[in-house]
Amino acid sequence: MTQQELDRIIQKYQRGCTSPEEDDLLEEWANSQLEDGEDIVLAERNQMEEGWRNICRQTGMQRPWPGWKMLGIWSGLAATVAIGMLWIIQSDFIGKKVHHGIESINMAASPQKVILPDGSLVFLEQGAKVVTDQSYGDSLRTVYLTGEAFFDIVSNPKRPFRVYVGNLVTEVLGTSFRIRPQKANSTVEVSVSTGRVSVYDCEIDQHFKKNGVILTPNQKVVYDTQYKTLRSDIVDDPKPVVLDSQDIIAEYDEVSFSDILKQMQQIYGVEIVLSNPALGKCAFTGNLRGLSMFKQLDLICGVVNAHYEVRGITIFISGTGCPSE
Repeated sequence: MTQQELDRIIQKYQRGCTSPEEDDLLEEWANSQLEDGEDIVLAERNQMEEGWRNICRQTGMQRPWPGWKMLGIWSGLAATVAIGMLWIIQSDFIGKKVHHGIESINMAASPQKVILPDGSLVFLEQGAKVVTDQSYGDSLRTVYLTGEAFFDIVSNPKRPFRVYVGNLVTEVLGTSFRIRPQKANSTVEVSVSTGRVSVYDCEIDQHFKKNGVILTPNQKVVYDTQYKTLRSDIVDDPKPVVLDSQDIIAEYDEVSFSDILKQMQQIYGVEIVLSNPALGKCAFTGNLRGLSMFKQLDLICGVVNAHYEVRGITIFISGTGCPSE
């Protein structure tokens, strides 16, 4: 690993954005400088000391250089109650990210509520934990999540709220959303219930661009932690996003397909596209009350001889048109 690569990783380490692979590289680099029972040349020692000083400067740690015989691992404290809260004063200097703040961990079988300093709520699933940054609320509201949690965030446009899950950052002003690790943490899913969130990989490319998307209600994104890709989709069970929506969904008597779809778009906040405009003139008679969005589409499409598919955050409906009378 070159000095330039080392500096780049240390800069990411400061932002809490290093990947597990980069953490391993830092640890391997440190271990490679150690030779049991042998003298280490001055140049290597100076490089290691400078790397330590860089880490301290970047992360705010105040520990002095520990010396070759003292290199080791400092572990954070662990919670022993259902929701344990404690100050995290230090963590592994390499291989682990350092987050100063209050840690809350759920050791219970049911979701547990954590109230953040501004009144925002975090509902931690079993085994999940969240660290509330010690500077929370100064200019940003920052937390670090491990595991699955649902967030209900108090609106404050002057102080954006950020959740870090490894490289993935979810940033909001005020909204509710869920973050769920999947497949042995190889992917992370962020789904939005209300408001808008910005989800992005915190690593910036050479053109100073970030890989990210904007999510609105009933949308989700799946982040691949290995390949660092983001795939947008519609949530599995979209919920109405307008008030009194259940009063809107009712029985239809010879109502055009296009009018029903416009109403569904308003109620669920999703985009629906008719690939064949002739379908919009088809008439539908039936009762959709109490059915989920996808069940409604199943019923309507079956009547008007059409089918739908989800492409990202858009629903496309195609078909030959209405049955001949």
